[in-house]
Amino acid sequence: MTLPLAQMIFGEAPVTVAIAANYVDSRDVAAAHLAAFENPAASGRYLLSGERKRAIEMASELKALRPQTKPPTLEVPRSLLSVVCAADWLMNKTLKTPRLLSRDMLEDYVDDQVEYSSARAAAELLWRPRPFAESLADTADWILEKRPSAYT
Repeated sequence: MTLPLAQMIFGEAPVTVAIAANYVDSRDVAAAHLAAFENPAASGRYLLSGERKRAIEMASELKALRPQTKPPTLEVPRSLLSVVCAADWLMNKTLKTPRLLSRDMLEDYVDDQVEYSSARAAAELLWRPRPFAESLADTADWILEKRPSAYT
């Protein structure tokens, strides 16, 4: 999430694409690992999932939380996603920019109806992810403070 979010923060993402993803804070993942390690009854795998957000929703929330940022306000419709994917590939090949959207990613993120449940982790590990807005604000603050090398 860091690179696309940094691009939103610094105004390098003119639009978002019509995709959605479930976001979970790495601190919450670490807390779940620790809880599983410390719980002798814990076994098997636990699904850790946070809130599902469309990219345009994340951009809107970013702007509301950190008004100095420059996130996009437009979303490319699904009907044009294959064109965006081809443009991303072409920019990678010609300008050596990192790939941000591949066909595989589209298959994983284009469905708004995908739902994941962390109920087992919540029940057995007492795991509670922090709100998306808190994680988004903290990540944005880190990016603004550290200004990753690509943005200096």
